[in-house]
Amino acid sequence: MNENVIYIDYLNSYLDITSKKLPKLFKKILYKILNFFGYIKSEKNYLKVTCLENDILNERIITNLFKKMQSINSKTVVAPDLFINNDRFIKILRQKDYEILLGKWLYKYLTCDIINKIAYVQNRKIEEIEITVLTNEDSDINFENIKILAQRCKVLNIITNKIDKYEVLERFLYDEYGIIINISRNKKKAGLYSDIILNLDFNNEELSECRFRINSILVQFTKEKFENKNGITIVFYKLNLPYKYIKLLNKFHNYNEEIFYESMLYYKTSFYDLKKILDKDKIGIRYFIGNNGKIQFNEIKQCIKKT
Repeated sequence: MNENVIYIDYLNSYLDITSKKLPKLFKKILYKILNFFGYIKSEKNYLKVTCLENDILNERIITNLFKKMQSINSKTVVAPDLFINNDRFIKILRQKDYEILLGKWLYKYLTCDIINKIAYVQNRKIEEIEITVLTNEDSDINFENIKILAQRCKVLNIITNKIDKYEVLERFLYDEYGIIINISRNKKKAGLYSDIILNLDFNNEELSECRFRINSILVQFTKEKFENKNGITIVFYKLNLPYKYIKLLNKFHNYNEEIFYESMLYYKTSFYDLKKILDKDKIGIRYFIGNNGKIQFNEIKQCIKKT
């Protein structure tokens, strides 16, 4: 496990309260007592709360949990849905400047893998695909992904409020590779002919101002659900993970596989060094998740511009 991340977990059964061979009734009573007092078992940066999935996170648990967290030299947290869906817990996290991993960090590093998967399912070449990127962030990872996509896809459009920042990138691509990309603030026209729209950071209100063509594919790097009336929306993904991670996950059943994998890679590194790790792990997209669950490949195949 990554020592730079705090892992929070809970019990799968009251029988796990102790490894000692004790009567079930005794274990159940012991669990009730420890749950009432908010007992937290800690092992370095791994914290296990004395709580079951169907139980309420009481005040003592939350208070004791944050006391334990403060003793760990990290401000990054990975947790099961039991904690992520607890509004009070999330509010305190934000107040104390903790970052909770939700899969968004790794998402952007998989940009090209996502495009490759869509093209593969549609039996198309990336050179035939027009892509629009929606972003108001001028981060290094955005720039690196755009450099790669610009060299491969048919047409690349950028819709952004930071025109000046992306014009620098536009000049670089033209000077270095002779590639022209289209940069605009026009949300209603810039993506009208695009096959794939990559929403890196627009909120849903900004996104609702955009216009897309029929049978378009919207990829939500924000992980927010959004109804794409003209096509389909990809909210998240499922990965083919290496056996070493699957084996480790067998010990920690309550974590989302993709977020757990993200936590293992979460440290300061360059864009291309992280990509090398993904290549070494032979990471691939198994399938995509939409607003209502798994997206069937037939749905993606049908999202091709009709001529």
